[in-house]
Amino acid sequence: MTPAREPSGTWRLERRLDLGTLLSVASALAVAAALVSGLGERLRAAEDQICRVERRLEEGQATALKVERVEERIVSIQAVLQEIKDQLKTRREGR
Repeated sequence: MTPAREPSGTWRLERRLDLGTLLSVASALAVAAALVSGLGERLRAAEDQICRVERRLEEGQATALKVERVEERIVSIQAVLQEIKDQLKTRREGR
């Protein structure tokens, strides 16, 4: 369809299409479809990568929590050991 001006000065569309125009539109649509398809695949790959990173983050958080608990236990064990050392010192000094 090409715009044409009528003698009265108004615009109208002609219904004739060139083969070149038709091929250009078809190829533009094909390229657009290919781009959308490629973007969809890239989006899926990015989502998969985000899921893997989230799983690693959750695993890291769980590990950090376990390490924190172990550190708390170590601190309490060190306190008990210090108490035992102090008691041994007082017993040795009492002899």
